[in-house]
Amino acid sequence: MQQYIYFFTVFFSFVIKGEYGMICSLMEKAQQEDKEAMQELIDRFQPLLRKYARKLGYDDAYEDCLLFFIELIKNMDLKRLKDRKDQAAV
Repeated sequence: MQQYIYFFTVFFSFVIKGEYGMICSLMEKAQQEDKEAMQELIDRFQPLLRKYARKLGYDDAYEDCLLFFIELIKNMDLKRLKDRKDQAAV
């Protein structure tokens, strides 16, 4: 579980400011079961997901990161995320 907390912290602090609004918009659509929006998020963050899967260093780490990412997107409180001025979710 500690690996996931680390992943979560790094993941959302990594969001590029220029794409922050678009990422939030995609997250909102993904929460409304828009499969294309979820796929776009996965595609955009796939390099980061793979990087941290390698750091975890066990079989199926990428799949675990991907599942965690999807659950994180579905359960994220977007109002709280949008209210932050520093554009981070940690």
